Amino acid sequence: MDRIQINKVAVLDDGRLGIFPETSSSMYQYIYREAAGVNWNLEARCFESTVPREWDHKKWYGQIVSVVLSGLDIRLSLSPQTAFSPNDKTFITDMRDADAEVQTWIDVERPKIMNGEQQRGGLQGGRRGRLPP
Repeated sequence: MDRIQINKVAVLDDGRLGIFPETSSSMYQYIYREAAGVNWNLEARCFESTVPREWDHKKWYGQIVSVVLSGLDIRLSLSPQTAFSPNDKTFITDMRDADAEVQTWIDVERPKIMNGEQQRGGLQGGRRGRLPP
């Protein structure tokens, strides 16, 4: 698994959440194959959500990070240098909380799911270790 820091987390002009990793690759474009509402925006060089309807940005953050992990085997995470837009205390707190939750889930819960799937002989329900709904 590759580990990549996130340079920026931003609400895009149309309300979608964008996560800008420190590096990019042509393989990122294939994230859409996960069919989980996450795409790679080649021009902006970010992973982006669909337009939020029922989920807030905090939920989309967890979704993007978990889908990138399951689909591309890349672990995205915030760093102390990560920029946020809007540079709003509530938004920053929500994104940092979402990152802490998803990182804990990756370290603790995902291995349990993956081990259980291996013991049962394959992937169950097509979830592939994604965050629970």
